Amino acid sequence: MKRGVLFDLDGTLVDHRAAADAAVAEWVTQHGGRRESGDDALAAEWVRLEALHFAAYLRGEATFQEQRRSRIAQFLAFLGRPVPDTGAVDRLFESYLELYEAAWVAYDDVVPALDLLAESGVALGVLTNGDEAQQRAKLRAVGLLDRFDCVVASSSLPAAKPDAAAFAGACERLGISPGSVSYVGDTLRTDALAATQAGLRGVWLNRLAEDPHVQPEATISSLLEIEAILG
Repeated sequence: MKRGVLFDLDGTLVDHRAAADAAVAEWVTQHGGRRESGDDALAAEWVRLEALHFAAYLRGEATFQEQRRSRIAQFLAFLGRPVPDTGAVDRLFESYLELYEAAWVAYDDVVPALDLLAESGVALGVLTNGDEAQQRAKLRAVGLLDRFDCVVASSSLPAAKPDAAAFAGACERLGISPGSVSYVGDTLRTDALAATQAGLRGVWLNRLAEDPHVQPEATISSLLEIEAILG
């Protein structure tokens, strides 16, 4: 029976957090603003705004561009800067985006793990929340796009993770039934637990050695452990 593995993208294959933190610090340096709180406080505020407004986008309460504008506008307010008109806000986000994209990098364990799985004949795919064009560009930039049989983002699905419909749609694109597919992601509830509830085998990639508040079906600390988990 053909087996498949679907991966989350940000925090699993690509180090989104490091790229975003570096981009925000450089963006503030370029555009000025309050710095006395330090880079850690700036990064924490950006993380908070990203989570807040991206969640609104996933719920259909804002477009992809609208959530970007809201993030920049509120971050400017945090920096003590006036919020300009919409066109200027868009340009400011584009300047952040250039820095963010330049900092994209895959984790060191990704390519060796994908090589092992490919050699075992496992079908490989990506299921990620977000805009599919941006997520495909991210995979292309770090040299991973051609390694997957399918890449599916929530923008091309009727629902986003943790909805079971997102996992079902990705399994359909992969061409393998959910019961023969493992899903690997760094977020316990949205990835591992939700995948299990959708009929896949949920695997939590716990890179930061966090204590789980709910025990997942399977846990790994590196993608190099995934082949052993699959048995």
